[in-house]
Amino acid sequence: MLEIYQKELKSNSCKDVDDKNNYLVQKMILKCHNSFVICLIKLNETTIVSGSIDKSIKVWDIDSGKLLKTIQGHRSSVFCLLKLNEATIVSGSEDNSIKMWDAVSGVCLMTLLDHTSWVYCLIKLNETIIVSGSADKTIKTWNIEKGECLKTFLGHTKSVWSIIKIDENTILSGSGDKSIKLWKVYSEEFIQNFDDINGHEDFVLCLIKFNNTTIVSGSQDKSIKTWNIESGKCLKTFQAHDDYVLCLIKLNETTIVSGSRDKSIQIRNVKSGECLKTLKYHSDSVVCLLKLGENSIASGSQDKSIRIFKL
Repeated sequence: MLEIYQKELKSNSCKDVDDKNNYLVQKMILKCHNSFVICLIKLNETTIVSGSIDKSIKVWDIDSGKLLKTIQGHRSSVFCLLKLNEATIVSGSEDNSIKMWDAVSGVCLMTLLDHTSWVYCLIKLNETIIVSGSADKTIKTWNIEKGECLKTFLGHTKSVWSIIKIDENTILSGSGDKSIKLWKVYSEEFIQNFDDINGHEDFVLCLIKFNNTTIVSGSQDKSIKTWNIESGKCLKTFQAHDDYVLCLIKLNETTIVSGSRDKSIQIRNVKSGECLKTLKYHSDSVVCLLKLGENSIASGSQDKSIRIFKL
């Protein structure tokens, strides 16, 4: 089912006040999943892909709102998605597997099995290597041409919820053990823990690279933190949401967007910490966010919907 809204709606700031000339358009709502929408990726300028607790992957045309394809194959929830190219995607699941798919035909091209628990996150390191994080507390690298696990990284004591690429040989991981860890991929080396003293007090659920020197993290402790990559020191802490911070994206060179279990989306200036807008349109947790363009985003929620906003 598709609902389209073309009317202008005044947005709320964190204080429920906004400039009278500052509007947003809630452009579209996509409803076809039977359960929570957990992950979103952009395939091209007109196509996005969603993954859900309902075990399915869905491909959407966001110009028309049309559902193009439903991909089935996982035996349980789809927790994460990764774009390899415009024709190929990868998914991680509660069934412990990673699958590669032809996004056009929906055919499963490969299944990777080595994790012993749920696969929560995936990133592309280069054209042949991807990295996964799991509830089994490990990080694994995979050769997707050969379909084999290359290395397993041990160090976290709880689930690995998020991984980001810093460069071709460096990744960062966030975990249920409250830590952020930096790793060198090819030497299989753990480099450092980020600032434990000023770190998160609960699960680190999401990470983004903001620029070449700074990352941003979101946590079950309801806060957002910025960090210096080289030193691992916490730069700023924003007491942002009223509940878990579940997802983050970078909107532009000064701005991030966060989604929370408090059902809201916040748009925030990273330098000042000021919340520029709060969007309250979902009726349940905002689990995933996706940047579509310079002024547009998509959000996925436990209310089973995907909403598209022009900011």
